[in-house]
Amino acid sequence: MEQDGLTQTATFAVDGETMATDDGTVTRAIEELRGAPGVRTAELDGTRLVVEFQPYLMSEEGLRERIRGAGVQPAAETRPPRRRNIFQRFVDRLASENQRNLGSGRLDCCDLNKANRA
Repeated sequence: MEQDGLTQTATFAVDGETMATDDGTVTRAIEELRGAPGVRTAELDGTRLVVEFQPYLMSEEGLRERIRGAGVQPAAETRPPRRRNIFQRFVDRLASENQRNLGSGRLDCCDLNKANRA
């Protein structure tokens, strides 16, 4: 699954047997996905269903359920993790440093001053 800003792309493999004996189930699955809330695009790319969606409106598991509901048994395709850009790496480092220095408690200026005096 790739993530780009506010959308994600999920790829589902469709087995060759389903493609060979297609009685409209793959087409129904694509139409079902296109009508789902949060789905921007749904396309067939060879033997893969490629879906671009908004994860805050629809989960990948929700997409998988809709595909199954149309009669297609999908399997999530594995891809190597995408490299994070410099800003995302900076935010991740900042978050881990804050966790290490401040802990997971609520940030309170009074508590910080007490810790510095001790």
